[in-house]
Amino acid sequence: MGTKTLLLLVLVFVFLLKGGSAVEILTSCRDCWCLDACKVIVAEKSSHCRALCFHKNKHPEIHSDEYVDNDIYYSLNNDWSHRVETIPHLIFYRDKDIDSLAIRIDCTYFDIGDMSILNTTVNDLIPKLDLNNEIGLTLKHCPFLDQSFVRTLNMTSVKQLKVIGSPDDIRLSSNYFDEHFRSVKSISFQLCLKSVDEDVFKGTPHLIDLELKSNQITSLDPGVFQHLTKLQSLDLSYNKIADLKPNIFQGLPSLYNLNIKNNQLVNLTSGLFSNILNLRTLDISCNNISALHSGVFYGNFTHLYLQENKISTVDPDVFRHLGNLKKLDLSHNRITDLEPNIFQGLTSLESLRISNNQLVSLAQGLFQNCQKLETLHLVENELNYLGETPFELLRNLKFLYLKGNQLEKITDGMINGTHDIVLLDLSHNKLNVISQTAFDILCKTNSELHAINLSDNILEWNSNLVDSPFNECESIAVLTLSNNRISYIHNDWIMGIQWLDLNGNNITILPDFNSFTSKSKEMTLVVSDNQIKTFKIDSDALNS
Repeated sequence: MGTKTLLLLVLVFVFLLKGGSAVEILTSCRDCWCLDACKVIVAEKSSHCRALCFHKNKHPEIHSDEYVDNDIYYSLNNDWSHRVETIPHLIFYRDKDIDSLAIRIDCTYFDIGDMSILNTTVNDLIPKLDLNNEIGLTLKHCPFLDQSFVRTLNMTSVKQLKVIGSPDDIRLSSNYFDEHFRSVKSISFQLCLKSVDEDVFKGTPHLIDLELKSNQITSLDPGVFQHLTKLQSLDLSYNKIADLKPNIFQGLPSLYNLNIKNNQLVNLTSGLFSNILNLRTLDISCNNISALHSGVFYGNFTHLYLQENKISTVDPDVFRHLGNLKKLDLSHNRITDLEPNIFQGLTSLESLRISNNQLVSLAQGLFQNCQKLETLHLVENELNYLGETPFELLRNLKFLYLKGNQLEKITDGMINGTHDIVLLDLSHNKLNVISQTAFDILCKTNSELHAINLSDNILEWNSNLVDSPFNECESIAVLTLSNNRISYIHNDWIMGIQWLDLNGNNITILPDFNSFTSKSKEMTLVVSDNQIKTFKIDSDALNS
């Protein structure tokens, strides 16, 4: 299917909305090509469909051999029932909340012949339009809109343009948007672009949202975005960009979100983001970046995503100028060490992920300036020592994840200084010793503590232990101790427990249920995969 056919089809639907057409449109015709059109009424959650038919002698470009009834719902005896999948998917609708028209054309199933036979009379039949409503136009796997299409439709009313896939190799030339898209606010090109010329967006001064993700773009000219002073969101993800010029983001004073994830970036030059003063969210995840050098990050970022790179070097003051940062993700990198003052400037930080790196220890005072931190992920590192009081000043810390490390002991002061912890995950370590004092302090000072996970360690509590380590933890509702070497369930076990998981231990005797002085009405006890031989139970407890 060529661009002229696409032009004809789009304009047929536009004319239908306007109540008239210069092209002869019928709903029933024996010597016609017929196509389905559906009008979706969002507010009514219904659709109104009809066939649009064209005289064969006037429109030979619409290639078909069969008649389409004007009912969208084909009966079993309808000759078209076996070819429904070849009907073009053309849908237009009016949004229930805003006075705008959306035209969506899916060319995936078009079965239209060679356009070389089409003469030029089609454009003569179609007058230029000045559409009053704001229009959203989506094209899926259609020929790219050439200048003749754009001029004929007079696209000045298009506010949203989305192109998904194309049989053509699209290159956005410098003057493509200049004349006909000056009012457009949102542009999206996916699975169709290989390159973008400099100044291509010079003719779109009102553009707010630009999405160029999932293309084959390898490089960007330095001035490609310089005219987009109103742009708020830029998505360049899932391309093949290996390098960004120092001034590539110059001239974007309104930019709020920048997504460059899943490219092939190796280096971030100093000052690359220094001109984007209003930038709040920056996603550079899933690239090949190996080092974070000083001078790269400036501004008012609130979210910075650096996960799934190859980062092994982090300069001590790389985050110093990010006082508004609330979320930082450094997970899935190759970091082996962090300098004591590396997070010094992150006074607003609320969430920090350093999981899946190669950290062996934490420097004393590493988090001392992150006093607003609520969530800390240190999962899947090689930590064998956390320091004396690594979390001492984290009074707002709620979620602490230390799963999958090499920790062998929980010492007296290891969790001191916290007050709001809700969940503590120490699973999949090598813990064999837990300081009674450490958990006494933890439970007394963190009144909201709800869940502790100590599964998959090598804890060996037995009947020789006078008190369990959790006898001060009255607020805990969920305790997971599965896959350890525990052989005894203590009579003083947690008062308010709702879920106790002891799966995969060495327990041989289940004590009387009355020994579980639980305040909760329901308690779930998981003791599968143990060595239970004796089950003590009080008959009165069962009857109550």
